[in-house]
Amino acid sequence: MRNILLVLILLIGTIKANACDVCGCAINTSGNEVIPGVFQNYIGIRSNVRHFESLHYGLLGGATRSSEWFHTTEIFGRYSPHRRVQLIGFLPYNAVFKHEEGEWNIAEGLGDARLKANLLLIDHKDSIKDELLSVFFGNMIKAPSGRYDFKGDESQAFRRSMLPGTGTWDYTSSLDFIYRKKNVGGIVSAAYSIRGKNDLNYDFGNVISGQASLFYRLQGKARTFLFETGVMYTNLQADYDLRFNEEQIYTSGEMISPMIKITTVGEKWSLFALANHALYQDLGKGRVKQFFQIDIGATFFLPTQKKLKN
Repeated sequence: MRNILLVLILLIGTIKANACDVCGCAINTSGNEVIPGVFQNYIGIRSNVRHFESLHYGLLGGATRSSEWFHTTEIFGRYSPHRRVQLIGFLPYNAVFKHEEGEWNIAEGLGDARLKANLLLIDHKDSIKDELLSVFFGNMIKAPSGRYDFKGDESQAFRRSMLPGTGTWDYTSSLDFIYRKKNVGGIVSAAYSIRGKNDLNYDFGNVISGQASLFYRLQGKARTFLFETGVMYTNLQADYDLRFNEEQIYTSGEMISPMIKITTVGEKWSLFALANHALYQDLGKGRVKQFFQIDIGATFFLPTQKKLKN
């Protein structure tokens, strides 16, 4: 009887450590690197918040729920040595806030820096028809600049994929199609990310993402407004803990999210706000649900070259 009680005590003591078998996958992050008709150098800042709820099952049965808020603020900038070539850099700061059973936990720190090169494959502009077609092919490298190991008791509340960095070198290829005729247009984007393995033998799953949207342009004397609506898609493959050759099954999922976005472009700056909400989602084998994502950002054009009009 004494041995049985000891086993029960040990099991109860490990429930909290193993409770986070589900995490809110940090997916559906959005970008604002391409603004229709703008080829100017710039520097900017943007921030987003993504809210999830996760269901956890204990070793002795029963279930608890936790809420997670993923927050990213990053500085980014673009330099174009030539109209057809764009170099874009990103430096993020990441934080995850988790609330479970009346307790708050936070994991935060500098994230992984990224460098992207866009090549303008098609650059069509017809002033008579007021028509624009741009097709960009991009390649991006992510460097392991962020913290990717646990500190303190973070391992009791977070999965490794929820830390500020990953410790991996990742590679992403992307395509962006932008078409506008007069004041109506559309944007179609697709990207595939190959994520690597870090020195802790944790292998992150690859990511497929895409977006299709329509926009309406409203031109004023001092600024232009773009009203955009569409849908975002993300598919996140499972991570692997190679120490045990074990698939982290609750790190995978996919989601389809309708989105709305408003962008205003002035002579020296641009502002945007974006919101999306999942229409369909299957995250963490159904144990994770995203409620919303909100993005805001500001871009300031540098006076190195004139902004090309739409």
